[in-house]
Amino acid sequence: MFYWALTAQPEKGPEKGPEKGPKEDIDPATWGDLMGGAKNRQKLIVDFATEPDQSGILHSAFEPLMELISKLADVLRLDRHWLADSHPLNDPEYIVEVFQRLILQFILDNRHKVFMGKKVREERRSIKGAQKTVSRSSTKNQTTNSAKPASSLVSHPEEEEPR
Repeated sequence: MFYWALTAQPEKGPEKGPEKGPKEDIDPATWGDLMGGAKNRQKLIVDFATEPDQSGILHSAFEPLMELISKLADVLRLDRHWLADSHPLNDPEYIVEVFQRLILQFILDNRHKVFMGKKVREERRSIKGAQKTVSRSSTKNQTTNSAKPASSLVSHPEEEEPR
């Protein structure tokens, strides 16, 4: 859910107001934490659950979603390892149930707000400062072979000499 919210780019709209839709890049630090290792993602969860100001993470048109994401992160933040096995918070269905309730309540509370009906572009938000094209690495053989005509790269068994 967070990945979608982070990368969602609203369709074009007015530059100002509740229906704004200009392009806004993703913060590279947030992207790095999301795509990084488990410790990076754990840091993201703790930050979302404890930091009061989460503005600027999502596109401004979808900023109200951070309230929900912060509440979901707060549920994940609890270390259930230290609770007794019989504790209700250790029930395998606990997180599922809490997530369902939080999401449903968020939908009910926000169902008439503009951002809930905002259409999203197929093109995702880009990462601030990142290349727009995918760089491709190449090996020495790939570089050498790319300079040769394609016909010279194909093996023809009938033309090979017997060994």
